[in-house]
Amino acid sequence: MQKNPVIIIGMHRSGTSLVTKLLNKLGVFIGAYLDDNQESIFFYRLNEWMLRQLNTTWDNPYNFRFLNDTLIREFLRVINLHMNNFCTRKIYLGYRNAFKFKNFSDISFNWGWKDPRNTFTLDVWKLVFPNLKVIHVYRNPIDVAQSMRIREIEKRRNTDSGNLKTLKNFIKEVTTYGTVGYQISPRVDEINEGIKLWKCYMEKAFSYENQFKGRIIHIKYEDLLDDPFSKLDQICDFINLCLDFKAIDRNIDFIDKNRKYAFIRDENLLKIYNNIKNDKFLKKYKYNSILEEL
Repeated sequence: MQKNPVIIIGMHRSGTSLVTKLLNKLGVFIGAYLDDNQESIFFYRLNEWMLRQLNTTWDNPYNFRFLNDTLIREFLRVINLHMNNFCTRKIYLGYRNAFKFKNFSDISFNWGWKDPRNTFTLDVWKLVFPNLKVIHVYRNPIDVAQSMRIREIEKRRNTDSGNLKTLKNFIKEVTTYGTVGYQISPRVDEINEGIKLWKCYMEKAFSYENQFKGRIIHIKYEDLLDDPFSKLDQICDFINLCLDFKAIDRNIDFIDKNRKYAFIRDENLLKIYNNIKNDKFLKKYKYNSILEEL
């Protein structure tokens, strides 16, 4: 029986990797070759290519709003070319499944992929897979911005160390992703810029509600940490993944509940939150009264 994909979207550092890892443990195939963030290299490359055609990056997605019919036709041509080519198809499916399934529409098991860039390229993917389902994962902006900032700092520290592992990672990034390893995004070095980027992703993700009625679900990261059993049950029901409760229970023991609102333990981050908590975006997504809820 043919299975339609589930696409995971959401701002970077918002818990999309956690949800993907959990779904993978529960039997959802997310790709034969993944990067460290649980992202399928096959779909990552296609998303990156689409962004670049509009002179856009994950941390500056503004230009993607100018996507037009001409670009969409070209995107679909290239996507179909790669999906129908064994050498590239196997990067997602692996050798055995690439031989078995000549077309992605023939896949008979639960499958999908995660990439925060999907938040903007979803308008293209819905034309490729008209019956896809979407899981949107979101998290409070302070923890998101701080997590991105920490990643930047660690990236520079690892690059400056000059060890063999760092050299290998540098070569991998240049050859696989076409990037250099000094920084992922200078923009998110500034926590206020990270918050602005969070707003951009949130606005775009929630804008899909009308066109994906019944085929999109929004998962709050903090709720998942609070009650992973209930949220996973909700997700499994949404994607028609038949599981018993014991299967879910066995795969949630690694979740770190201390990551919920981690910023409250940092005085400087707490000040930033108090300065922005009355922002209309935080009110809209119920993040304006975090301290009162604790």
